[in-house]
Amino acid sequence: APCEIGRATGECVMPREGIFARVVAGGTIAPGDAIAVLPRQPEVRHGCDDHVQGERG
Repeated sequence: APCEIGRATGECVMPREGIFARVVAGGTIAPGDAIAVLPRQPEVRHGCDDHVQGERG
């Protein structure tokens, strides 16, 4: 399996069950806590990123 979860469990759950998030404040979350989906910020790309396929952008 190509991802860390896949190597650990034998099956990759992305994108079926996974999400990506940027932590904007510390603390503990629990089932039932409210979350906010913020507008996506423009991504900053660097010339050295051009060789990376599918990991950014």
